[in-house]
Amino acid sequence: MRDNPEREPPLHIDPDELEFRRRVRDRILRRYGATCCNDAPDDALRAYYRFIQCRALVRP
Repeated sequence: MRDNPEREPPLHIDPDELEFRRRVRDRILRRYGATCCNDAPDDALRAYYRFIQCRALVRP
């Protein structure tokens, strides 16, 4: 696969933020009785995506 010069560079996410997101994801999955994203019900995935969207609004 060749590089696309028009493609935006990947966003840098702080490692602490990544760890926080991982902990929240795991907590949401446990709440819905899932062990990983593959066996999570749709409601769990929607809750996690909502969290990420809200987090993006409040963080610079």
